[in-house]
Amino acid sequence: MAGGALVRPGLSSAVSKQTQAGQGTTMGVMGSFDSLGRIVGPVLAGWLYHFHMNLLYFFDAGIVLVGALIALPAFRHPPTPTTLPEPELID
Repeated sequence: MAGGALVRPGLSSAVSKQTQAGQGTTMGVMGSFDSLGRIVGPVLAGWLYHFHMNLLYFFDAGIVLVGALIALPAFRHPPTPTTLPEPELID
């Protein structure tokens, strides 16, 4: 709970700056998925815990791994130019 409260402002800022759609639409979709996670998360966790106590942790590790693989391209730096562009002359 505290981790989500610490991450949410930065995540909201990053999402709103990177969106190609309207910011209101994007923030609404983000809020919807946040609420969906709060509903589905505990139900799924209880169901997995019913089968085996450690299954829940393996499932969570899988979710983190998939998220990291999806986010990996965002952390690649753009190639640096080898030559500087020529300055434009103003008449």
